[in-house]
Amino acid sequence: MKVKIIVSHRIGVEADTVDNPIYLNVRAGAVTRQDFSDTMQGDNTGENISDRVCSLCEYTPLYWAWKNLDADYIGLCHYRRYLSFSDKDLKHKGYLKLGEINNLSRANQHLLRIDDENYMKSVISRYDMIVPYEYDSSKDWLGDKSMTLREQWIHINKNFLTDHDFDVLLELIRKHSPEYYEPMIRFMNGHKFRGFNCFVMKRELFNEFCEFVFPILIDFDDLLNKDELSEYQMRAPGFAGEWLFSMWTQLKEKDKNVKTLQTQLVTVDDANRQEPILPRFGLEIPPFVFIETEDNIQRIAVSIESLISNKQARDRLDIIILQKSLDIDSWEWHSRDESNRLLMEMVEGRRDISMRFYNPKNDIGKLNVTKLLKGLDEEEYYPALLPWILSGFEKAVFISENAFFKKSPVEWYQKLIEEKFSGFGVSRNFIKNQNRDNIYEPESDLFVCNLKDIREKYNRSDVIDMLISKNEVKEKSFISYCYKNDLTFIDDNGIFRDEFALNHIKNGIPAKYYKKIPSYEDAYILKVPDAENIDMSHGTRIEKYYWRMALRTVFYNDLLSDWMDRRYDRSWISRNFRKAVNVSPMDARTDEQIFADKLFPHGSTRRDLIEKIVPKGSDQWNGIKDKTKKLLM
Repeated sequence: MKVKIIVSHRIGVEADTVDNPIYLNVRAGAVTRQDFSDTMQGDNTGENISDRVCSLCEYTPLYWAWKNLDADYIGLCHYRRYLSFSDKDLKHKGYLKLGEINNLSRANQHLLRIDDENYMKSVISRYDMIVPYEYDSSKDWLGDKSMTLREQWIHINKNFLTDHDFDVLLELIRKHSPEYYEPMIRFMNGHKFRGFNCFVMKRELFNEFCEFVFPILIDFDDLLNKDELSEYQMRAPGFAGEWLFSMWTQLKEKDKNVKTLQTQLVTVDDANRQEPILPRFGLEIPPFVFIETEDNIQRIAVSIESLISNKQARDRLDIIILQKSLDIDSWEWHSRDESNRLLMEMVEGRRDISMRFYNPKNDIGKLNVTKLLKGLDEEEYYPALLPWILSGFEKAVFISENAFFKKSPVEWYQKLIEEKFSGFGVSRNFIKNQNRDNIYEPESDLFVCNLKDIREKYNRSDVIDMLISKNEVKEKSFISYCYKNDLTFIDDNGIFRDEFALNHIKNGIPAKYYKKIPSYEDAYILKVPDAENIDMSHGTRIEKYYWRMALRTVFYNDLLSDWMDRRYDRSWISRNFRKAVNVSPMDARTDEQIFADKLFPHGSTRRDLIEKIVPKGSDQWNGIKDKTKKLLM
């Protein structure tokens, strides 16, 4: 049995594909493509209507399949929409019952079971037609549920199909397939709909559908006055095709001779292809790796500027920014895309500096399946999986937005390798070390990772399983090995900590280790506990250095605006609260910690009792912490 499901791909979009011979990737509108290196099958060979892609959309590769493809079953899906073959549906929000995955990683393909050719064939062979779930607007639509399908579309989708378009569609049905005229009127006045033209059908049924739909759509296209329409309005025939598909498949479902399976249609947020990332300047030049989140791009720019400003003329920098998938139709995606473009301008024309963005969707395995993250962000696991994310590299320097170079980053790295600094570049979390609970735990703000060594000693799948299991003991053991410190828990590696943090460090560790911290003048790296909350009012050297670097970036105005918001909102409340409880404004504790220490002083019976009743880190503890934070705002 030969099965071919056409995957319609857009011109100019390099999308991920499924590694399964059932899927045949076809470039829609290939007659217009200018990239002659594009090797994807086009819809412009043999008998075709490739030049109608602007109006007929995915129907042009479907027409090509009808006229040129030989198979027992033929189907259609889009590069961003796939029929699921899993026996378990993904959660959906009701509208059209669409499932959603963040990207088309191998893990997500396996989740939908679209990576298994034999399994898919075994399912397909049992049916004449496989289509998406039908959507009942009388139950699931958020608007006026008494509206008919036609009324709803005219109400909310005027750019898709107008009232006039529906009349044209009906007249064309009367002309070419009059037996479907009355069924279409009933369908338009009903409430059940399925869109997107995704399906799998037996060849005979597929031929019948194409013979019905294409004469109508081609005539519809010919009637359009395209000079008077926007680029989006020109797609009216394609949207009309969804109505023909929905009505026709609804009728076939009622035919006892057509065995039909309804399954979930799943949309892919970010289907952009991600090429493997390799060393730009050879294995001897380690990449400086950042993790981009939805709110730290501007601060990453400051840290990157410190790298660029302090590199020596002969140095070469390979900067890699890791980022997760976002819905390409979302404002978040467009905002990040613009910020990334501005970041790239910082190194434009520089042959000695490379900056790249990388989505490790295939490298983090099952952690890419959103439901396994249990509410956590996948970026939290990037540091532990860095050896496999950067599988073509031997070493890497991980750096967060909280660390800034004051001298040559390449020289600093060479001194680490030559063991002129002790340890292996790990920056410890001193702020929490007053009770020495986590004195040997690494802090993920700056470290050098021996990627090759870790890959030889650990299996990626085992690490992923450990991270999914949330086994903190194993996770800490693994992280401690990856980013180990062979000598002391104070790494003499040229890092000067924030002046306010030094007081806590001094109070929490033996003096012999405290003395190893370099002076500001000797330090290669300046580090703050949280760059998001860095101030300008204390006049410290780190603050002045940070804002000097920030001024050199295109994000200076954004950072200054954020600082002003904090200073005259949260900061105003904080200053008044500290004054009311007679605590110094320079006290590095958070307002919540000060509030808790006032109510439950350290060493008091009340403190001991509350710590036993509400253990630190428990759900109750986090709940009280959140309520306290709201109280102080």
